[in-house]
Amino acid sequence: MKNEESLYCCANYKDEIANCQNFIVRQFMTATVAELIDHLFRTHKRPDGKEYSLTEVCEALNGDVAPSHLSRLRSGKITNPGRETLLGLCRFFRVSPTFFFPEIANMQFDNDTPYKKEVVIVFRGDKLDEASQAKVDELVEALQRSQGD
Repeated sequence: MKNEESLYCCANYKDEIANCQNFIVRQFMTATVAELIDHLFRTHKRPDGKEYSLTEVCEALNGDVAPSHLSRLRSGKITNPGRETLLGLCRFFRVSPTFFFPEIANMQFDNDTPYKKEVVIVFRGDKLDEASQAKVDELVEALQRSQGD
């Protein structure tokens, strides 16, 4: 009887986890860019446990984004950030680009899908450290130059 109770409890626990995961995915799919950026700041903290400042993040992005711009993104005053800004935030906070675009996480590609290889490279490269990502970028650029693209 005790084993049956344990199995029942585990099954309910797994269902509960699945329900929570589905809820979280739904929340992120309906979140605004501002809410997503704010979430990154609140959940991906410095080693001392404090939130990163806007200036710290912008400096780590080599000044490509101004603190005032990041502030307006986080507050929702700017609703459509550029590609480079989102990629920079993904790199800094070490999250996949699917954090901002969860609907593409499970996309299925057929052989005729344009840019299939580029998408696969982005997702696979997401797990690389910064130095390795830079080497992959250099390699892709060199290959493109050699083909005249």
